[in-house]
Amino acid sequence: MIDNDATIEVTLRDSAGTGISGATLTPTAQKPVPDLAFSSAAANPITAASLTTNSTGRATVTVVVGDWLANNTDVITASGLGAAAQQTFNVTTESLTFITPDSGAEVDIGTNEVVTVQWLAGGNPVPNDSSVCFATTRGTFPGELTSISVTTSGGQATTNISATSSGRATITATTGSCESATASSLEAKREILFIATVPAKLDLQANPDVIGIGEQSNLVAVVPDDQRYAKPYSVMVTDSSGHSVGGIDVALALWATHYHKGFYTWGGTAWVQNITAANCPNEDVNRDGYLNPGEDYNGNGLLDPGAVATIHKQLGGGSIYTVTTDANGFADFYILYTKDRALWSGVELTASTLVQGTESTRRVYFTLPILAADLINENVPPPGASSPFGIAGNCADPN
Repeated sequence: MIDNDATIEVTLRDSAGTGISGATLTPTAQKPVPDLAFSSAAANPITAASLTTNSTGRATVTVVVGDWLANNTDVITASGLGAAAQQTFNVTTESLTFITPDSGAEVDIGTNEVVTVQWLAGGNPVPNDSSVCFATTRGTFPGELTSISVTTSGGQATTNISATSSGRATITATTGSCESATASSLEAKREILFIATVPAKLDLQANPDVIGIGEQSNLVAVVPDDQRYAKPYSVMVTDSSGHSVGGIDVALALWATHYHKGFYTWGGTAWVQNITAANCPNEDVNRDGYLNPGEDYNGNGLLDPGAVATIHKQLGGGSIYTVTTDANGFADFYILYTKDRALWSGVELTASTLVQGTESTRRVYFTLPILAADLINENVPPPGASSPFGIAGNCADPN
């Protein structure tokens, strides 16, 4: 890590634990003094990867470490908005970095993707046959394993990953075997997205399907592909007088609040959901996306339910954090999720914006819907015939 960049992620939350979006990290003409300030105890230069925190209150800063700090530590302090936090990290002459895949790479489900890391010590490859542990939050490595130990050759360790369902995956590489990795081991992370094929049809559902004059119905279009549903959504921005406001950026955030365990049985005319353990809370208590001590309530080594859905401006496009209202004050987007999460996952959708100097935040809560047509064929079990989170009768059981 000498003469290299160290990336530190910062999450800013209010007293309720909700991420604060739009907090400034660098001086601007409108705000010469940023909301957050960073300092290095070792006087290392610090730069912000973005000007503000994103919709979930996250931001990253980069610390450039000089060679004079070899085999020592540095303490990074973040302060502002009445709060402060510190992060201590060790500086070493070793480095562990991903070569492939690219960050955010889209990988077709059912195909193998090459995963390679490079491990250097003092700028040179570590000895051959040094062990590296790979682990993933989605998909499997050879042998249907979610973690695997691989040895190096020329300082590089390589394996393959594939998945049968679409969604985000975080691949973690750690120096040492999966059995011997310690707190002092080097670690690198790489996020990719497993995707299914392009949707081939659109199904429109109305709820309720019969309305009177002056009443309204909620139209839900579900776009099915081999593995995913797409739920369209809209936000509307108005001023204090109720007039629509165009050209306003709206920060969006999606959070899985809970999940159910259970299975489906045929009920004579449709498949019926049988919930064995209801409303199991999200194990990521502090919403930081990392598995912290005490959070793995069911002991399966993962944070359940994980990221069950993503937000997209258009089908086939990448995930987004913000949308901009049109001339009528509306902004449209899609919520994409794998079919096996339908009816087994509940989510919180948050929209935040700034209008006339006043910040406004709204939240809605709902269960990811399933397509009715996927429940009426006795010979074809519905997606998620058994909950992807298990069928046991309590949330503490990983089965």
